[in-house]
This record gives sequence, structure tokens and C-alpha cells, in this order.
Amino acid sequence: MSIVLRAIEERDVASTKILRQKKFTQLAIFSHFDEGCIVDEYVVYALKELFKLKFDIVFVTTSEKIRPSQLAKIEKYLFMSIVKKNRGYDFMSWKTGLSFVPEYKKYKTILHINDSIFFPLLNPKKMFDSMKLQGFDCWGLTDSLKQAYHIESFFWVVNQRLLQSQIYKDFWDECQILHDKSQIIQKYEMGFAPLFLKHGFKCSAYIPLQKILEKLDLAYLKNSVENLEQKRSFNLFWDLIIKDFQAPFIKKKILIKSHVEYNPTTFSYKEVLQQSTLYDINLIELFLQREENKNQLQMEQKSDEFFANLSVFIKVLRTLQGEKKLVLYGFGEVGCLIYANLKNNITKVVDQYYLSLRNRYKNIDKFCSIQEIESLEMVLVGALGREEVIKNVLCDSCIYEKNIITIGDFLPFNPLKFANNITKLLYNFDALYRLSVEKKFALFFYSSSENLNELVKNYLKVHGMHSVEVFIAPQNNQIYFVLSGENKFLHRIEFMFV
Repeated sequence: MSIVLRAIEERDVASTKILRQKKFTQLAIFSHFDEGCIVDEYVVYALKELFKLKFDIVFVTTSEKIRPSQLAKIEKYLFMSIVKKNRGYDFMSWKTGLSFVPEYKKYKTILHINDSIFFPLLNPKKMFDSMKLQGFDCWGLTDSLKQAYHIESFFWVVNQRLLQSQIYKDFWDECQILHDKSQIIQKYEMGFAPLFLKHGFKCSAYIPLQKILEKLDLAYLKNSVENLEQKRSFNLFWDLIIKDFQAPFIKKKILIKSHVEYNPTTFSYKEVLQQSTLYDINLIELFLQREENKNQLQMEQKSDEFFANLSVFIKVLRTLQGEKKLVLYGFGEVGCLIYANLKNNITKVVDQYYLSLRNRYKNIDKFCSIQEIESLEMVLVGALGREEVIKNVLCDSCIYEKNIITIGDFLPFNPLKFANNITKLLYNFDALYRLSVEKKFALFFYSSSENLNELVKNYLKVHGMHSVEVFIAPQNNQIYFVLSGENKFLHRIEFMFV
């Protein structure tokens, strides 16, 4: 029996086109989305290489207004193309693609892949052959300990024993459209490999995280490299996995300056790729140029909004310094920053992943579950942009609404964007600090806000980044980093707001 789409999922399919008959023993379902409704050249190259590896390719795009001329660029590599509504992220694209291959169980291998990576940087045949010899039922390029063990979902390979099982079919039959991305990650990405491991299947990653951590020799605090991975995953170690582990990919988002997960150490990506891969860097440059042109507008407005929100954020934190028994709800990036600046006022830290956090942050003994909040305690919500949802959760747990403090409600501009910029800023610290320790560079931080500098200093202190020096930037609404080595200026990295 084939994978079955629900009625609402069927209605999302705008068009399908069978381009040839089944030809190979391997199937690739390629999930695509482009805001400009084009098939970029790096995607054309990836499809060409998969075709050379003898994959039947089902191309599923959620760029609903894509022109036939764009699809024509790749038709010679495809078994089928599908255009659908942009709902359900990659998982619904993969499910939709599978549903149009009723005899999917006859394939020896199915690859679930998306367009979030530049791939392949190297000839991937060696990788496929190596993983085949090890007899894995399911494998990916990288795994993660973030929240719980899982294989990262931008590249999943499923082999015959698993793909012929009922448990594999059940996973996709039960997959449905969810609108909350965090819920999708929790249920589907983090549920995929653990589900199969639970049922006795053999799952792994081409580059296991443990090998990366063993390779690192950095002067971090105990457990802090693992803590960084929990937050950053392989995006932090992009260069290491390419140079030392022959990773056949690099993630798009860490190269896009306006992206939340931009890694500022990628200023050297051309040099790394030229030394360690055969990839045509022009494919990346063409994509990045398009992104830069798209994001040049409204930079000044984004900066103004961030600093306006920052001013209010700091005032709220100063007011809370008079509150001696706060419960902090949420220990993401903003929560970490709040904790670093109010740690003497916070008696408990509540997070849905408190058990994992407790294991990771041995120096913090305040993690607990929501059931441990007492009804009269003051709860400070550190998850900006999700205030209403969290208020409902807290009220359902018998916390009085008058005792819930939501900083986001005070901010004059979008609190979620402010949280994203705080997240990106702290990402930048982690990435550049790792590089500075590894290369023995000096790292300096400049911002035009003395108050932001104080927040940052406290964050750095809590996270053991003692060598970073903090200074005032000369111009208003300005943030940047400087790297130097042996008293010589190396790089200035401007912070770009999202």
C-alpha cells in the first residue's frame, strides 16, 4: 500500500508531471522552496549529481508560482515534479512525494533531502558506499544531542529493511500539516531516528557528533563544548567537518548575513572550500548575491527597532532587580541573557527541557519543571514572541495571571524579531569565541550602547568567555566584532539585524 494523503493535503497539490518511467533502484525526494520562485543553479547542480548517482528524483516545490521555464531547467534529471502549497515544511513535501510513488517499497534506498545545503562539495559516492557497508537501516549526514538524540533532517537515507517496514509507512501516514515550526521539529525531526531505534533498526550519522567533540581541543569550561553544540549543532563547526571529516555539504543559512543562524566565521568559506573540496564556489556566490540584494532594504529600520526595543528591555530588567524571588520561564538565548543579568534574583528556571539543561549546566542548580512553580511566585517569561501561549500554559498550571511578567508585551516593536536578533548576537559570540580560542586570536566586541555592553559582559562571564574585551562603538545604533592576531588587525565583522 502507498503513503496516503489526507483530503486537505491532497488539495494542496497544484500540479504533477511524470517525466519518465522508473529507471533506478534508488529514489530521492527533493524538497524545494524559493521565495523568488526560481530553481537556483546550486539546486540544478545537486539534482544533476544525484542523477549521476542513479537516483530516480521526485522534485517537490512549494514555490507555488514557479514558472514552467524554471522547472524545464531540471526536467532531464527528474522522474517527477510536483508543485504544492507552502504548508507543512519539508515533511509534508516528502510525504507528498512518497504518496505519488505507490511502489516505493521496491526501491533499495530512499533519500529525503532539501535545498538548505550546498551539496555535494565532494563526490558523495564514497560516503554512500561506506555507509552501505556498515549496514545501517537509516542514516544522515549529522546527528545532534540538542534536546534529545536525533539525526538532522536535511538529509535522511532509508534503506530497504526499514522502508519496507510498517513503522516507516506509519510515520508518514501519521505525518500531518503543523504550523508551529518548533512543534514540527519536536515531533518529526526529533521523532524520526529515535522511533526506528526503538523498534530495533540500526541508525547513525556519517559524521557523528562524538567524533567532532573528540577532535576539538579548546579551552572551554567543562562541558561547554557540548553546551555549544546543544545550541548550535554542526553550524558552529562547519569548517572542521569539511576540512577534517570530508563533509559533502555546507548549510546555506550560516552564509547568509541577514539570517538568524549566520556564522560570522564563514568569512573564510571560500578558502576552506578551495582547499578541501571541488565545489564551484560561483554557485554559492550567485545565491548569496541574490540574498544580499534582497536584504539590503530596511537595514536602518531594523537597527532602529532593535535599539528601541533594547532600551525598554533594559529598563524592565533594572526594575526587576528589586524582585528577589523570580521564576524564569524559558532558557533559550534571551532566557540565558536574562539569567546572566538577574541570576541573584532568580530562584528557579523552568523549561520544558529542564532535565537536559540540568545535565548540561552543572553550575546552575535552579532548573525545574512547571509543576514546581508555586502559585504566588512571580514568573518572568523569557521566551519573547510566545507570550500568549505561555500565559495559557501557566494559567492552566494554576499560576495567577497577575504574577506573570511578559517582557515582550512592553516592547514597542515585534518582540519575536528582537528575540531573533538577541539569538543571532549570542550565536556570533559563540562562533567567534570558538575561532579565537582555536586560532589564538584576540576578540573584541563593540556596540554603541553602554547598557548592551553591560548585558554582554555578564553573559560572557557566566559562559566563561573571559578573554573577550568590550568597547563602545563610535556611531549610533552600531554593533560589530573585531578579530586580531599578534597585535595585527585581521577582520571586522558587522552585525546585520534580521
